[in-house]
Amino acid sequence: SDFIAPRVLGVGFAHPKEIFPALKAIRGHNMAKAAVEMAAWDLYARQRGEPLAAALGGTRERIASGVSIGIQDSLAQLASKVEQELAAGYRRIKIKIKPGWDLEIVRRVRERFPEIGLMGDANSAYMLADAPLFKALDEFKLMMIEQPLPHDDIFDHAELQKQIKTPVCLDESVKTPEDARHAIALGACGVQMGTAFLFCPEAKISALHRAAFRAARDDATALTNVMTGRPARGFYNRLMRELGPISEIAPEFPLAAAAVAPLRAKAEAQGSGEFSPLWSGQAAALGREMPARELLAKLSAEARQHLDRLAGAAG
Repeated sequence: SDFIAPRVLGVGFAHPKEIFPALKAIRGHNMAKAAVEMAAWDLYARQRGEPLAAALGGTRERIASGVSIGIQDSLAQLASKVEQELAAGYRRIKIKIKPGWDLEIVRRVRERFPEIGLMGDANSAYMLADAPLFKALDEFKLMMIEQPLPHDDIFDHAELQKQIKTPVCLDESVKTPEDARHAIALGACGVQMGTAFLFCPEAKISALHRAAFRAARDDATALTNVMTGRPARGFYNRLMRELGPISEIAPEFPLAAAAVAPLRAKAEAQGSGEFSPLWSGQAAALGREMPARELLAKLSAEARQHLDRLAGAAG
């Protein structure tokens, strides 16, 4: 009432994007600023008579969503909660971990649910000295480990990312656009951009691969070892569905590719990619079919817009 309200109440705004600049004189307190901005977006959408998602620029009616599950009293309770959320339609599961509730818990959940997109969230509960634990977690093909180290750290996260395969996701460590730039420059987080360019004509992917991109949905890909013997992400096909994306009976690298080669050749001759390694990252549905140079310029412009907006939030 003393700081934010006087700067917005009774003031005319043409668009919600004007809210954060109006609050720039107030340092920090981004949660309070965001609450006001979100209310402005809600009012803006209602005045226009359109869904909030459309007002924000969204084009889809449905998206694949994930859910976060906190520390439970027992493994059985955790497993039951995961089953409930999967039955409710969630596609990704993030479980909280802490010292004493980490490696064995992740192991048991992965054994129980071998094909789900699984993540861990440490809420800053560990130190860099715990790197051996995170190396051990690599075995379970987690989508990411969220904020494993102290809330105000970037440097040790960069060192940890060098030592492990699982992508590190920063949460509390990134409070400003500058924090994000520093984290990316230092390699403190696992950032992937390659999938966006696979749909470009310069990528020279096969017609089957390109068709898979055109038909991509948010849940179209999974980590699999059945194609080459080593885990990699690709589009779901018959081979992955029948053996499971991650299979204990998959031959070791490089024998897996040779084992499936006859089936692959026959299927591809019939115009089918059901036994082909059609690689893709997690954002396949966002691929855009345009020259790489144009896409790079477009992505750069979009990133600049988002960073400028975050800069306004950090003001």
